[in-house]
Amino acid sequence: MNPFPIAGYIGKEYFCDREKETKLIIDGIKNGRNQVVYGWRRLGKSALLFHVLSEMEKQKHLGIYVDLYGTKSLAQATENIADAIINATQGQKGISQKLAQLVGRLGASLSFDPFTAMPKLSFGINQHQEKGEQNLLALYKYLSSEYKKVIVVLDEFQQITQYENSINPEAVFRSLMQQFPNIRFIYSGSQRNLMLSMFNDSNRPFYRSCELLLIEEIAIKAYSPFILEKMNKRGQKITSEQIETIYQWTNGQTLYIQMVCNKLFARNKKVDNEALLSTFKELIEQQSHYFQHINELLTRKQSDLMRAIAIEGVAASPTANDFLNKHQLGTSGTITRTLNSLVSKTLVIKTTTGYRLHDTLLSRWYEHL
Repeated sequence: MNPFPIAGYIGKEYFCDREKETKLIIDGIKNGRNQVVYGWRRLGKSALLFHVLSEMEKQKHLGIYVDLYGTKSLAQATENIADAIINATQGQKGISQKLAQLVGRLGASLSFDPFTAMPKLSFGINQHQEKGEQNLLALYKYLSSEYKKVIVVLDEFQQITQYENSINPEAVFRSLMQQFPNIRFIYSGSQRNLMLSMFNDSNRPFYRSCELLLIEEIAIKAYSPFILEKMNKRGQKITSEQIETIYQWTNGQTLYIQMVCNKLFARNKKVDNEALLSTFKELIEQQSHYFQHINELLTRKQSDLMRAIAIEGVAASPTANDFLNKHQLGTSGTITRTLNSLVSKTLVIKTTTGYRLHDTLLSRWYEHL
């Protein structure tokens, strides 16, 4: 088995570090604190949350993981939450009688995927706001009454701010959290500024209601021995210097570190510099059509600024005259508006050292454009 998975969570043995974060989240769960886990994409937040749930299930907690990415309404969120509850609670004999009765009362239809045999609920297309709230309340009541220790993870939680035809979805979820003190809630999100605003703005329902945990890159000092151990255990050789090269090339983004190591492991050869460069090139080429599509959706100014930031790696002051003149970008006023637009799309992010492209692989593609 390739020891560098690039999707999901396959066990503690293949999970790198995050010991401090795991301890903090588990401590919050055990001591009745609801939490917010936030950080940029591709840093392994979802894998961390699955890891926490796996550890807590050993201590008789029921873990419910819900992905809200792509949901456009409270009705769709309700369906995802219901699906997650059914998948987490069904035993070897299938869905319990109480849960089956609840599904019927909710007015939902239950089917099974012909390929995975996993259950799937459908509430129909006309589920309105009030009905969605009632269904969520009923689902949480079921969890609260049937299980003593429950953890509900709502991933990509910032998505609820985009819901259509909802009075105030933040208020709905905040009210549910208050009504079920025996359920621990973890709200995870990848849009850092939006998540901070949701939970720190005094005018919003979730104001100061949860403990916040920022997820950043796994340090090279933790990742390097992990990669060495996995490679050497299977007779493949890689040096600390080569791991450093991988870490720098990927900007420490967990997903891309895993991708590079996954491909190097699959070669079943000693890692050399030629293999590294070939793997880097292969990753960029595999995404090149998608990156070209992104570029075509941008204005000329946006594209030029993306490329300029990519070439710099990190742009400390992208509106400064030195930067503008070096990359022939025009006036600072125009670039300020362009920069703000790219930041709002999360194509460019602001870090403590300056601005950089959010997606490291996209940045590497722009470097060679």
